Order: sequence, then structure tokens, then C-alpha cells
Amino acid sequence: MVSGVMRLLAALALAAAALVAAAAPAGQLALEVSFTRQTGGFPPDTMGAVGPEHVVTLTNGGISVHRKSDGLLLDSAHLGVFWSDAGVSVSYPFDPRILFDPASGRFFAVALDGGSQTPNEILVAVSNDSDPTAGWTGFALDSDATDLAWADFPTIGVDADAVTIASDMHRVGQEGLPIGVDVLVAPKADLLAPAPSIAGATLFERVGIGKVGYAPQPVTRVDGGSAPIWLMSSAVAFLGVIQTARVTGTLDALAIAPGPFVLIDPLPVPPEAERPGGGFFDTGDGHFASLVQVGGSIWAVHAARGPSERAAIRWFELDAETAAVLQTGVIEDPDLDFLYPSIAANALGQVVIGYSASNATSGPSAYAVLGETVGGATVFGAPLLLWAGSDWFGGAGVSRFGDYSATVVDPSDAELFWTFQQVSGDDGTIAVAGVRVVPEPRAATPVACVALLLLACGRARMRRAAG
Repeated sequence: MVSGVMRLLAALALAAAALVAAAAPAGQLALEVSFTRQTGGFPPDTMGAVGPEHVVTLTNGGISVHRKSDGLLLDSAHLGVFWSDAGVSVSYPFDPRILFDPASGRFFAVALDGGSQTPNEILVAVSNDSDPTAGWTGFALDSDATDLAWADFPTIGVDADAVTIASDMHRVGQEGLPIGVDVLVAPKADLLAPAPSIAGATLFERVGIGKVGYAPQPVTRVDGGSAPIWLMSSAVAFLGVIQTARVTGTLDALAIAPGPFVLIDPLPVPPEAERPGGGFFDTGDGHFASLVQVGGSIWAVHAARGPSERAAIRWFELDAETAAVLQTGVIEDPDLDFLYPSIAANALGQVVIGYSASNATSGPSAYAVLGETVGGATVFGAPLLLWAGSDWFGGAGVSRFGDYSATVVDPSDAELFWTFQQVSGDDGTIAVAGVRVVPEPRAATPVACVALLLLACGRARMRRAAG
């Protein structure tokens, strides 16, 4: 009888302990490495990637390569020099993006060349190996065969088979809303060949906005999966819609098909962000900065006007098959405006959002916040200040900031995340931070105490019975 009671009490204790473990996330972020880089670009278009041994920033100011362990600068070059060294003749490169593909062990970069007054080119480059200082091979493609349009705001994604790049297209000499979108799909096998090429690339020119939205972001398959390739646009999220499309077929016979309209709660575009000196920072239009797929989930984030009327962050977990919203939430602070968030996720259910933040008394600073998924629900904890920005006084009016940022998972360590965020508004200074998910010390909860008490009482009864 005693042993039966003991077994029951032990089972109750284990169940209570399991309840405690499932009740709340168990990790927190700890800053492991941080440094800044003055890029000189304005705006810098903050972007970066991380390989096995290196951290790379690629901005309008140029490329810099740092040692991952301590941020030591190993190499740097202006953006034009980077593309020239990769074998591409350029006149005015802008809007660079970069990512590291763990499956191939290579970095991929993209930018555009030429301004709004003339037709321009889409630039693509691949590193020669996992060391970004060991050289790159680059290519340039005419963005419009008719020379009537120019490309702007490129985005990039990668999966097992291809590198996908999307760019908004505008009439030459005009800006404003785009007239279509270019979608370039370059087979990775061509880019990774001993003599890299883009001979097998497919360029869909001026795809209709009704088909793909504008500023669509291709999904990056960090799990190494392959096509079909999702493209998603948050350009009309203020109307309560995420627009989607898919690139389908084989690499030698591709097509773009419109996907479902994903209905969400409408939130207005973000307001301008307060800054010291009475002026404001431009917070952009709330475009997706990146889309990452891990298993059956696509994680996305964009800026919006929160309930507090400040610039806030809205995040999504979407079903990778149907694009249906699995969960979503808003992160905001009544005293801060959040600028240009980006997101990364790992297979452990951990999600990190990096962003900049400012208000009327504090210059833009870099932050990260950890979300952990327990029982299908993701809960975000308190933000971690990564780098305090200087009080930048730019006077009245609205200044450029952004136009995007990057947050990625370390390819060698799933619980180490890196984020690249702007921390000034005048000289293009960006902060790079490596943050680790570590266990969070927790005090005993009432449920846990009851469980331990039950177990202790059971053991005491067993000792008395034995005596």
C-alpha cells in the first residue's frame, strides 16, 4: 500500500514539474560579441551575414569582414570596389543585400547599379568559398529588356536549388509606386560551378503588382528545403492583407503563380520615429525585411503603428504550405519608436527579432528580443539593449534611416543569433551583436513547491512504515 501511495505521489510530482516546465519559456538572451562599424552610407541599408568564421556587413558604404570571435576588422572596401573586384563594371551600386547559405557554404550578395534616370542592372555575386576574403565572382543583368524601367529595392532568398531576387520596377525618370516587379531565379548549381555563371537563370520582367505585390520578399529556407518558392509582400498590410505568390516548376521551366491573400488585422503604416532635437526618423513603409522558413513555419516581421500610436513591431508565424497565419503578435513600447525590425528562427523553437529604437531624448539604439515557442504559442520576453546610440541632433524635419536590417542564426551554433542594426542617423554607423540563448534562472513556483512537498511527505510516510 505504501509503495502504491509513493508511486502516486511521485507521478503527481513529475506531472507538476512538467507543468512548471511548460508554463513559460526557459531562456534569455546574453550579449556575447558586439562592435560597431561606421559605413559612411546614408542611409546605410544595414545588412549582414555570418559564416563559419566571419561576420560580414554589406551596406551602401561598402563591405567589411570581421573575425567572428571578437569583431576584429579583417578586410574592407567601398561598395563599388567590392563589385569591381568581383569582376563587374559598376557606376553607382546601391541597395545591397547579403546572406550566407549553410547548405553550400557560400555567401550570396545582390545589389543594383545605376540610378532612376536611366535603365539599370541587377548585380549578383557568390563568394569563392566560406571565407569572404578569398574572393567573389559577380554578374550583371539588364533589369529591363525594353530599357523603359529601372529596378529598385532588391530582396533576396535562398533554398536548396536557387537564389531568388525580387526588385521593384519603376518607369525611367520616375519614382513613387512601382509599375511591376522583376523576379530573378538563379540556379545554385550554376553559381557554385568551378566556373560560376548565371547562364541558367530565369528573369521574369515586370510581373504585375496584382500577382506578387510590391517589395515582395522571397523566403529563405534555412532548413535546406527546395521549391516551390514563396514570395510575400506586406505592402498593403495596412489594409489587412499579406499578398503572396509562388515560383513553381523545374529550374528550366519556371512559372509564377499568385498565391492566397492572407487576411490579417489591419494596422496602419508606422509613424515617423521621434529623435533628439525635435525631428523624426523615416520608418519606411512596413515592408518585410526577411522571411525565414524552418520546418513547416515561415517567420516574418514588419513595422506598423501599434496600439500606443508609436512605431511598433508585428510578427507572424505562417504555415509553410498554405501561408495561413498560425500566430501573430505586436511588440511595442509606449516610450520608444521601433525601426526596421528583422527576424531569425532556429529548429529549437527560438525566435529573435532585432531592431533599432529611439525617442525624443535618446538616439537610435540596437535591441534584440527573444521569443520561445511552448505548446505552439510563442512568448517574447524583455528586450535586451545591445548598443546605446549617441544622441544625434539633426534638427527639424524627417531624416532617412534604414532602409532595412538583418538578423540571422549562426550556421555553426543554433542558439547564437546575430543582428545588424543602425545606431546613428548621420554617419551610417551600424551595430553588430552576437546574442546567445541561455537558461534563465527561475525561483521555485507554488506549483513546484507543492510537488516537492507531496514527494517529501510520501518519503516520510515510507520511512515511518519501514520503522
